[in-house]
Amino acid sequence: MCLWDLQTQDLSQKRIELTEHLAPVEAIAVSADSKRLVSSDSNGRVLLWDLTSTNPSTVSPVNLPGHREKVFALTLSENWVASGSYDNTVKLWPLSLDILRKKAWLTAGYRLSNEQWQNYLQGKGLSNEKAK
Repeated sequence: MCLWDLQTQDLSQKRIELTEHLAPVEAIAVSADSKRLVSSDSNGRVLLWDLTSTNPSTVSPVNLPGHREKVFALTLSENWVASGSYDNTVKLWPLSLDILRKKAWLTAGYRLSNEQWQNYLQGKGLSNEKAK
């Protein structure tokens, strides 16, 4: 999956590849503020990406598990991600800071300190909530 910076004149120089999917990407959705992207693949994997970094490919996405088959529909709002799959389910994930923090802990394999969260979230605009 690739992203291009449309602010530049030379699109060939500003392509960013997001390579976490191991199966064909089936759907993507971008938040209205362009700070988040959610993508899905034919294996049922749903990933939430932080686009506020200068190079989003260096930041691991948050895995939103639960589907057993291809995810073909996605939507993203300020507070929710919704996905539809051929496993006959629709999944909803709230995008609160606490839930994303817990998913990141599971992905990272350890708990981040309050100071680490404050350093990471400072200026990122991921949420109006403060790190606790």
